[in-house]
Amino acid sequence: MKKTALFIPCFNEEKRLNIPAFEKFIQTETDSIDFFFVNDGSIDNTSKLLQQKLLNYENVSLIENVRNIGKGPALRNAILNSDLEGYDYFGFIDADSDIPLNQVRLLKKEIEAGNYLIAISKRDLLKNLKKLSVRNFGSVFIVKIANKLIKLQPGLSDTQCGCKLFKREIYRLCFKDPFISKWLFDIEIFLRLRNGIPYLRNRIVEVPVLGYSKSNFSNFKFSQNLRILKQLYFIYKTYK
Repeated sequence: MKKTALFIPCFNEEKRLNIPAFEKFIQTETDSIDFFFVNDGSIDNTSKLLQQKLLNYENVSLIENVRNIGKGPALRNAILNSDLEGYDYFGFIDADSDIPLNQVRLLKKEIEAGNYLIAISKRDLLKNLKKLSVRNFGSVFIVKIANKLIKLQPGLSDTQCGCKLFKREIYRLCFKDPFISKWLFDIEIFLRLRNGIPYLRNRIVEVPVLGYSKSNFSNFKFSQNLRILKQLYFIYKTYK
């Protein structure tokens, strides 16, 4: 059986962690997925909750950061410091359960069926626009800018969805260098792969997210929009 290393970045997830859903999924994937929860300097009870509820499973590990360094750097450090040689795939999914955990199975099925290098989840962002919010408009805006930077044809429907799966062989190309942005690291990953893999678009499959449900809790703040614009500019200057 082909095995997956799945990384789950966590920052103050005490109110969002759906422990029963994770327990059920972990139990059904004992032989196929190892789960690496990356606690990125949470100041709530995230670490305690993970230790009490999930660390008793043999296929679960907890990686602790003493201080918060951001989602991209936290994932990068965790992946580079984990032994991935025994895995066929690696990937990540957000801890807030907005994306059903079964999405990981769908990504694996699609990546194997077409011999792809990458399987990425895609939400219906235009549908979400009906729910007027800064976050929803910001998501659509970022994807449009990201596609102009990445320059793949056809463009990607959802560069920022927090559930992606990769073949293990490309993990160093994705993560060997530090990221410019803590939050837009997905865009940097695609830019690095575009520069290192010929005909990259043909090696990517997009998989719709079924049952997407936005959490009532969110770390997103309006002030992030200004930082995002600045980070997009620096990404453009670095990778152009």
